[in-house]
Amino acid sequence: MDEHRRQFLVTRAPVSLPEFRQIPLSDGWILYYSEELPVYFDPARRIVLLGLAWQALPGRESPEQELQHLSIDGSGRIPEEALLRAEESWAGRYVLLSGGRIYLDPVGSLGVFFAEGFGISSSLSLLSRVMGRKTPRYSPHPQLNWCPAPMTADPKILRLLPSQVYELSTGKLLPRRLLAAAHPSAQDEKTLIQRFTEIYCQSLQNMQKLLSPRKLLIALTGGLDSRTLLALCSRAGLELQGFTLEHPGIYDGDLEIPPVLCKALGIPYLTIPRNEKRYDAEQEEAYEAFLSGMARDQDRLYYAYGQYDELIRQCGGNAAILRSHIWAIAKNSYRRYFKDPLTLEDILALYFVDRDSKEGDALVQYLDWCRQSPQPGLSDGNRFYWEQRLACWMAESEHGFDLYENLVSLNPMNCRLLITMLLDFPEQERSAHRHQVRITQFACPQIGQIPYGSKRSRTRRSSEVLQEKLSRGLERLRRNGLRGTLRIYGKIVKDMVQFRRGKP
Repeated sequence: MDEHRRQFLVTRAPVSLPEFRQIPLSDGWILYYSEELPVYFDPARRIVLLGLAWQALPGRESPEQELQHLSIDGSGRIPEEALLRAEESWAGRYVLLSGGRIYLDPVGSLGVFFAEGFGISSSLSLLSRVMGRKTPRYSPHPQLNWCPAPMTADPKILRLLPSQVYELSTGKLLPRRLLAAAHPSAQDEKTLIQRFTEIYCQSLQNMQKLLSPRKLLIALTGGLDSRTLLALCSRAGLELQGFTLEHPGIYDGDLEIPPVLCKALGIPYLTIPRNEKRYDAEQEEAYEAFLSGMARDQDRLYYAYGQYDELIRQCGGNAAILRSHIWAIAKNSYRRYFKDPLTLEDILALYFVDRDSKEGDALVQYLDWCRQSPQPGLSDGNRFYWEQRLACWMAESEHGFDLYENLVSLNPMNCRLLITMLLDFPEQERSAHRHQVRITQFACPQIGQIPYGSKRSRTRRSSEVLQEKLSRGLERLRRNGLRGTLRIYGKIVKDMVQFRRGKP
């Protein structure tokens, strides 16, 4: 296993990393990076683009070409405003270094960890190692299944948030806007759907050119997000293959609907079952160690059971998986539990976290930062989803794919412009998911009317599901009281009714 595949490190002092390439930067720092990590330098090495990035807007140049054409100011630097304005229409998984400052992609999917006075890295374990510290390991909370930012498993190292810019020389954290400052406006929803679809499809086509000759695979379920992505991929004319990885408790709809969708579009589809005999405890431990335990989800078990390896084998190797986590950023996912302004008590009650805990302390630091750097146009709940659920949990999931030699994972929705356009849809439409149903029906009518999958699971007993829901309800009742619990469940029922009115 190459434990530092596709990783990078930036330090002031030289370190011994023979497996990495070493490049001195113009400001006295040293960049170390894996040969498997795509890297672009401008001729003077004043700016570095690490990772995979492509242009979303029609008629615009690639990120590398745009960086070449940015003007240098009197101090010999690229003006930050011009750089960030250009970056608003980029998609991908990347990090920018310019003028001694670090900028994340929209949701921080190529995560950055920093230790003031020492440097930064995309790998927490690598940064700890070169600092001469003990290998870090976090044990996720039972309900909050990721390490909340800015905390990490190493008390000397913090995670950079998408709304932050890190200044290497001073260790300062500077605020940055999450949403695109300027984007195509639309007076009506029909025009918005057309413009969104046009830009998204151009982005997908540019992505396919960048990733060629990798085979494109799309992870499918019976739900909304992956179908919306599939509809847009079909509209863009991408050649791709659908797949689903089985696991205990998988919903019936996640097995029944994807092959129907792929058949309707005439594209191949694979189901990769879980073979219990293939479980490898050492593989699971290797995965946990690679992520320093910073998040926990099904991907570690897919790794332990060799399901992605089997997928790669059946697809001939050298593939890119397209995933669809980011759509929920616009759905007001926490509207049942959070009000603006977001309070620590709301978060603790939702995840059953104690105030006097490491997680509680981390959430206090996060909310302090939010108060210092407000984000106009973004609700507190959507910001929490953006900077915690996506920039921590999802980013670690994406990081886990760096373990695979012939496989990368990308979320095509990771584009500041596209996320901002999603938030232009009326809030009621987004909360009821109707905007995605309409995008799907517009982009690909062939699959727009196919029913969405059920949330039943034939592999789980009804009594087991009921006991789990009852236990969660009792804990909510204990923490939120009768009135607060009734308010939450009332919103759940309302959401279900609203969605059914808008679904096929």
